[in-house]
Amino acid sequence: MAENSALCQPPTGGPPTTTQYFGKAYPAIRELAFARQLGERAVPASLCAREVNDEQRADYGYAPAFDALLKRMARTLK
Repeated sequence: MAENSALCQPPTGGPPTTTQYFGKAYPAIRELAFARQLGERAVPASLCAREVNDEQRADYGYAPAFDALLKRMARTLK
């Protein structure tokens, strides 16, 4: 039951609710193995955004993943 999950435990404490406050994502083995085979051409990144509230932060949303991808593409185009 979702109400018993630690993911639904409010960050400020109290009993779990039906609202999910936390989440987890683990990299898939196949995708990481493929990235390893690509070597320096690979740009693995997290599926979970680190920061979702402050758009001014450098780690907002998927900005770090896109920055890494753009840097990698720029090296290829030189």
